[in-house]
Amino acid sequence: MTPLRFSSYQETIDRVLQADDDLDITLRSRLVCTINRSKKSKTPPPPPPAPVSPVPALAATTATKTAKGITTLAEKRACMKRRQSYITKGMKTERMLVLNEVVIDRGSSPYLSSLEMYCNDLLVTDVQGDGLIIATPTGSTAYAAAAGASMVHPSVQTMVVTPICPHSLSFRPIMVPGGVNMRVAIPRSSRGQGAVSCDGKNRQDLGRGDSVSITMCVWPLPCVNSMDHLADWFHSLSRCLSWNVRQKQKSFDSSDEGDATADDEDT
Repeated sequence: MTPLRFSSYQETIDRVLQADDDLDITLRSRLVCTINRSKKSKTPPPPPPAPVSPVPALAATTATKTAKGITTLAEKRACMKRRQSYITKGMKTERMLVLNEVVIDRGSSPYLSSLEMYCNDLLVTDVQGDGLIIATPTGSTAYAAAAGASMVHPSVQTMVVTPICPHSLSFRPIMVPGGVNMRVAIPRSSRGQGAVSCDGKNRQDLGRGDSVSITMCVWPLPCVNSMDHLADWFHSLSRCLSWNVRQKQKSFDSSDEGDATADDEDT
C-alpha cells in the first residue's frame, strides 16, 4: 500500500500534481457492505453515544425545546439514526465502505457459527465454523492470507471468500467475480448469533434473521506506485511477508559445491 519512501515525498507529490506520463497508478477495489436487520431480530444496532454535559442545568436545557424549534434530545438521537440508516421493506439497512475485508463470525457466542452464503440470490453453501471472510485483492494479503487464502494482485477484479476454521476438510477458499452480489445470512434456526466487522472496525452484533450483503464498489481507490504495479506488489510480498524466502538448494556439481564452500569460508 505504501511503497514510496518518505524521504522523496516532495518529488512524488510534484509528479502527481503535474500528471507525469510515467506515473503508474493501481486502482484498488473496494467493497460496499450492507447490513440488513430483520424486524424480528433481537439484536438491534448500537445506539449513538449520548452527549455528556458537565453542567446538569445545561443538559436539562438541551432536552427542552427552544424558540428556534430545536427538538428534544431523544428526537435528536432518532434523527441521527435516520441519517445513518434507512428503512426498506421492513429491514433496517446500514452501509459501510470497505478496503480490505468483511468478517462475519460467531461473535461472543460459544456455539458453532451457522451461516448461509448466497451468490446472486443463489444458495451456495451452509457455512459451519468460526466464520467467513470476504476480502478484496488488497485484503487478500491480510486476514484472508492468515486463514489460508491465495494472495491476489490488486488489479484483479474479484472477491476472495475464505472460511475461518471450517468444520469441514473440503471447504477451501474460493474467488468469485467482482460483479456478483454476495450475501451472508444468519438463519433463524441457528443456535447462536454472530457479529460483523469491516476492516477490523465498526464491529456490530448480528441476530437471527439478519444478513450482510457485499458488492464491489464502483469507485476504486487510486494508489500511486513507486515503480510499476507488478514490481511494487512482488517487492511488498518479499519485504513485508518474506514470501518464499529460504536458503537456496546447493547443486550436485562438485565444482559448484567447492565454490559455494569457498564463498562460505570467505564470509
